[in-house]
Amino acid sequence: MSLNDEELFKLYQDMTVFRAIEDTMAEQAGSWHGAAGEEASHAGAFFGLDKDDIILPHFRGVYGVYYIKGVPLTEVFAMMYNRADGYSKGKAMGMAGNMEKGILPWCTGTLGPPFVTATGAALAIKLRKQSRVVVISFGDGTSSRGEFHESLNFASIYKLPIVFVCVNNQWGEYSATAEVIAAQDIADRALGYNMPGIKVDGNDVLAVHDVMQEAIAMARRGDGPSLIECKTYRLGGHTARDKTLYRRSEDAEPWKKRDPIKILSGYLVEKGVLTEQSAADYTEKARAEVLKALQTAEAGPRPPREKEFAMSEIFAP
Repeated sequence: MSLNDEELFKLYQDMTVFRAIEDTMAEQAGSWHGAAGEEASHAGAFFGLDKDDIILPHFRGVYGVYYIKGVPLTEVFAMMYNRADGYSKGKAMGMAGNMEKGILPWCTGTLGPPFVTATGAALAIKLRKQSRVVVISFGDGTSSRGEFHESLNFASIYKLPIVFVCVNNQWGEYSATAEVIAAQDIADRALGYNMPGIKVDGNDVLAVHDVMQEAIAMARRGDGPSLIECKTYRLGGHTARDKTLYRRSEDAEPWKKRDPIKILSGYLVEKGVLTEQSAADYTEKARAEVLKALQTAEAGPRPPREKEFAMSEIFAP
């Protein structure tokens, strides 16, 4: 574990803000696809990347990852609410990315095409002989898409600088992963593409971060891609309004006891980086910061309907 105390505290802050975004938006919108309980998988995967590295995060947890990559909260919510002062100037869907921060846009309503976008970015990096890495995250259900297999095969053949991160939260929409995927571990699928396939405790952010740092270093030195599977759990439903009548409530209890933020805060308290009181105080502070950013975004200007719009205004070369 290579993080110093300052970095550990920053990681804790990022995860706490991530949870605050999830909780706040779940209260605001019934259609919200929550990632509460998965913070360690997302933060461990994307924390500490170089400024020039490229990411394409999964839609579940996407805005928390934007924040971790350096997008200010006010811009996160301006983008989310399609306001004119957001990165997309209010003229694109909420997951418009942020090329200034190295975040690729989705530009699609389906889950397969981002694999192709991220793999293409990794190919461009290799052709340009740059020391950069691409990290893409996705859900367990998406690992059955054709684009997943095509992209892993292509990336392995050409030893592209990309890390594929599966956030396995045990549920693909309303279906249990174990009932729809034959492989016991999604990481095992890497064997067919001659790349490392590593499974890790997705609720232990430090374990995820350590595994990711090895995979990123491997990709950066030109040794090709890896597939990382973070084993975690979707505490909520497919959306905030989902009552999860299709699963037993007791199945979530062991995972609630292993709350990833509490695991990290407990470690930091033991290490002397935090106190129990400062951890509780920051939880409240993060919630207040998120709520303030949301309210600021809601009050922000909408894009003028009469203005001619070109995508080049956002994605300038």
